[in-house]
Amino acid sequence: MRATDRFNSVAELAENPALAAPNFKQVDWSVDTYRGAIPLSEESIADSAVDLTALVGNSIREKTVNTYNALIAPVLQGFTAKSTTVDTIVDDIKHILNVDLDPAYARAMVVTQSFFNVLDTLKDKEGRYLLHTATDSITDGTAKYCFGCTGICCW
Repeated sequence: MRATDRFNSVAELAENPALAAPNFKQVDWSVDTYRGAIPLSEESIADSAVDLTALVGNSIREKTVNTYNALIAPVLQGFTAKSTTVDTIVDDIKHILNVDLDPAYARAMVVTQSFFNVLDTLKDKEGRYLLHTATDSITDGTAKYCFGCTGICCW
């Protein structure tokens, strides 16, 4: 939430002490806990031809992502969607970043997998990709930035 007020002079505060009373928005800090169980016996771990604990660990990570997505999706669907075409994608993204978004906040894009693929394969006239990794590692597929916007997330 952007600030809409300003600081007051000492004279203004002396004249009206109520100006010094902060106006805080009440926030609900309650937290929901999520859990589950995957029954697994020591015998099945010992007798398995494959690494059963690794398979269970992978399943837990997938369930974690599914849980996050189920909670995040309704929030994202509440945002106003922006549309673009392949022909105007660069100009449209720059307009959103430069005009539509408040410059006071950090910019991040949450995009679909198909749109991320379009961004990831965009090239300039010299054939260089516009979307860059935040590190020099060719295996780092998550930390990306484009048009000065960090934190491009695929959803």
